[in-house]
Amino acid sequence: MSPASSRPGRAGSPLVFAASLLVAAAVAGCAAPVRSSNQTVEIVTEPAGAVADLSDGTVCTTPCAVTLPRETSQLVKMRAPNCDPLFAGIYPDYGPDANFFASYFTPDSYYLVPRAVRASLACRS
Repeated sequence: MSPASSRPGRAGSPLVFAASLLVAAAVAGCAAPVRSSNQTVEIVTEPAGAVADLSDGTVCTTPCAVTLPRETSQLVKMRAPNCDPLFAGIYPDYGPDANFFASYFTPDSYYLVPRAVRASLACRS
């Protein structure tokens, strides 16, 4: 065995391998989680069967779930016969796992608030 290959710190030595594992583990801990740039939001009304119109043109009958881009705001108008219309906002906020260096300004660093719209319409009998 040559003296150069038995010294610590050479490529292939256990010390270099262990150090590589530590660096890889540290770097992996800094990575931002990968999420979809869309999020599903539930819309539920009392009474059920109301029409929900979103500002992006999406229309659904409650209860329903809509998939929206995480970085955009939406206005939801809920309406039903003999009921006063009701409005609610859905807006992006920074997620608790936002990593400033990796994804602070990308869609996956946001989450939509509220995650579910629940509303009671004022109806006349």
